[in-house]
Amino acid sequence: MNALSGGFKHLLEMCELIDTPSQSTKGQILDALAELVAEKGFETVSLRDITNKARVNVAAVNYHFGSKDKLVDCLVARCIQLVNSERIRLLDLAESQLADGPLDLDIVLDAFFRPFYSQVSGESCSLNLYAKLMGRMISNFHEGLPEEVVPQFQETAARFTQALQLALPDVPEESIIWGLHFSYGAMAHTLVYGSVLKQVSHGRSGTPTDEEVLQKMIEFCRKGLEGGAQRA
Repeated sequence: MNALSGGFKHLLEMCELIDTPSQSTKGQILDALAELVAEKGFETVSLRDITNKARVNVAAVNYHFGSKDKLVDCLVARCIQLVNSERIRLLDLAESQLADGPLDLDIVLDAFFRPFYSQVSGESCSLNLYAKLMGRMISNFHEGLPEEVVPQFQETAARFTQALQLALPDVPEESIIWGLHFSYGAMAHTLVYGSVLKQVSHGRSGTPTDEEVLQKMIEFCRKGLEGGAQRA
């Protein structure tokens, strides 16, 4: 299945995210917003800050994006595209290497979680920036996701729901869907508030590497998903 839906692909093309964004005016504006948000968060970044950073005028933002809100939607799209495309690539790769039968549950969960540490690390979407994006979406949960990115989330969720159903044939689909939702929540909370854990535990949580945190998350979510069979 193509990881990019028609509407989402159109949004990426509009933002010039499929090509080389940093070489275009649109890309300069997006890069400026990304850097400012990573440093300050969304609430304190003004349109003037963005235009000064990108060395463009307000008319350029309006011309290329239509509004500041649409500009923010494009930034969200850029980060989401990096993560979800890598998720699908890893899942496709794992399935292609399997002769027959379902994937191991840990492999599916690894493909779901790992892109946050492997893809959210470059100039286009740093881990700090993605944490800010996640925090913004969590704080504004009543507004939902930008409409343009919903189809791609739906496609990714469908692929992973199917893979999890094959790995856990005794778990009802409804439990799989909720389990995937809770797993995403665990990951989002860890990204946004991971540093708080060390503070509130007075250091007793240790200093695990990103890979060790990833494995802890996989173990935790695997047990939760497997528990769905007992509740069925």
